[in-house]
Amino acid sequence: MNKFIKRMLGVALSAALFAGMTQDVFAASVINGSYVKGDNENNPLVTQSYGADPGVMVYNDTVYIYTTNDSEEFAGNNENTYGKINQLNCYSSKDMVNWTDHGAFNIAGRNGAAKWANNSWAPTVCWKRINGKDKFFLYFANNASSIGVLTADSPTGPWRDPIGRAFITKSTPKCNV
Repeated sequence: MNKFIKRMLGVALSAALFAGMTQDVFAASVINGSYVKGDNENNPLVTQSYGADPGVMVYNDTVYIYTTNDSEEFAGNNENTYGKINQLNCYSSKDMVNWTDHGAFNIAGRNGAAKWANNSWAPTVCWKRINGKDKFFLYFANNASSIGVLTADSPTGPWRDPIGRAFITKSTPKCNV
C-alpha cells in the first residue's frame, strides 16, 4: 500500500472518529419516578449496581429482569466468597430502552422472606393464573445447597415463603448433584 493511500485512510479514520464524537446527545431525565434515557443513550441497562445471573419474565406488556444482587465478601486472600448475597434486584421496561429500577428485594436470611436460606442467587420468575388471579413464583438458589420458591401477587412483590423451607434440596430424589 503506498503512502498516499495510507495517509488518506488515516485522514478518513480521524474524520470518522471526530464526527462520532460531535454527535448530539440529549440528556436523560426522570419522569414519574422512572429514569428516561435520552436519544443515543440506550445501553447499558443498569449502571448503578452490579447484577448477575439474570432471569427474564414477560408479563402483560412489560419485561421484568431479576438479577442476583452481588456483593463482595472477601476472605483473607481477597477471594470473594459470595457468602453474603441475600438480595435480588428487579428492573422492568415497556419499551426495552427505558427501565424502572424496583430496587433490591430481601430474599434470604434474617431480613428476607426465606428466613431458612443463607443466600439468594440466580433468580427466575414465572406466573400462572390461579382461581382467576395472577400469582408469581420466584425461584432462587440457596448457594449450591437448595432451591427456594417464594410467591407474590405482583411481579415486584412483596414476596412470601409459602412452605417455610427449601423447595428442592440435595436429598430430593435424583437431585444429589
